[in-house]
Amino acid sequence: MPRVRWDRLGRLAMLFVLVALLYLYLSAGIRMYSSWGQARRDSASVVAMEREHKSLVRRREALGRQGTV
Repeated sequence: MPRVRWDRLGRLAMLFVLVALLYLYLSAGIRMYSSWGQARRDSASVVAMEREHKSLVRRREALGRQGTV
């Protein structure tokens, strides 16, 4: 009857845990990088919308003056 090699089984289990931890760290890093990119795109959109809002406010003020019509 073959004996269980506990040292090999322990090393295999530690290798499995290491691979699982690496996967978790990498997936978290990828999600964080993706979120950072999305935040940059959203920030650029907000800046563009603020610029458009200021332009529209100036246009509304100009159109609301008596002498405009």
